[in-house]
Amino acid sequence: MGVKSIVRKEVVEHLGSKRFPLIFALILLSGLATAYFGVQSVAQARIKEVEQAIAFLRLLSGTAESPLPSFTYFIGLFGPIIGIALSFDSINREVASGSMLKMLSNPIRRDNIITGKIIAGLLIILLLISCATSLVVGFIMLIAGFGPSIEGAFRIIYFILASFLYVGLWFGIGLLFSIIFRRTTTSALACVSLWIFFAIFVYWIVDIIAIEVAGLRYYFPSPPLAAYVQYLEIKEALSRISPLTLYAEAASVLLNPEIRTVSIFYYYAEDLPTPQPLSLDLSIALAWPSFSALMAAFIIVLTLSMVTFMRTEVRPAWA
Repeated sequence: MGVKSIVRKEVVEHLGSKRFPLIFALILLSGLATAYFGVQSVAQARIKEVEQAIAFLRLLSGTAESPLPSFTYFIGLFGPIIGIALSFDSINREVASGSMLKMLSNPIRRDNIITGKIIAGLLIILLLISCATSLVVGFIMLIAGFGPSIEGAFRIIYFILASFLYVGLWFGIGLLFSIIFRRTTTSALACVSLWIFFAIFVYWIVDIIAIEVAGLRYYFPSPPLAAYVQYLEIKEALSRISPLTLYAEAASVLLNPEIRTVSIFYYYAEDLPTPQPLSLDLSIALAWPSFSALMAAFIIVLTLSMVTFMRTEVRPAWA
């Protein structure tokens, strides 16, 4: 039994589980809802043919007129749930039931098991993200009456890749906690706690650190401009600790060619021509720091999972 057999077994289990339709419906319904209200919000506006490509991408990245958040927002919010749901009990459940020990009693190596589980989980994530995004794009084309340009289609493909890395990172975190903790409830609670920390509390902590380092609370009644700029720079840099920030930056740049910087600072000058949308290669270059950080975290977490599994006792407590 090799890697292919493990991958086949894990894919069948994922597709046959009750979690798969639930998490697929979660991301698909949120995408369809945002697409519908986004199209309705711009239905009254007359969109020129040259602006249709940008308008189509805005329906994915969000419009100011839409009452619901964007499709990228829901992936950033629900993506960790998808990754965690696929992996939080992947190892400890089999260890507790004794099936892991039975599997290793056959001529199969440990690295084949963990490699097969990682490949199967990533294949399921890629299937979920690509299918949901394709259905949302098709739904927008159906009700809007126009579709993306060739460059817009490549932007959507790169967006799917960024979403895959983001969800895959949380899959790796869930897999790592499933190896570290013996109980599935403990690993699930640890994963959810880390998700809440990176989604909410890390921004509060970053704000406090930035205020203290910039010394804003020592100025009364209002801080000088230099201190406030320092505060914003520190806050912006430290907020990139969160995978959600990295994903939001990469996704927004890839889906919105009008974004020319991920920084909060903009430079204004009179008599400048109206800025043109960035080309695909420039948008990729702008999103590359956030994209590469996500990729590095993705690789590091999966590597830690493999190394930890190779050194972990797989006998159940009753053995």
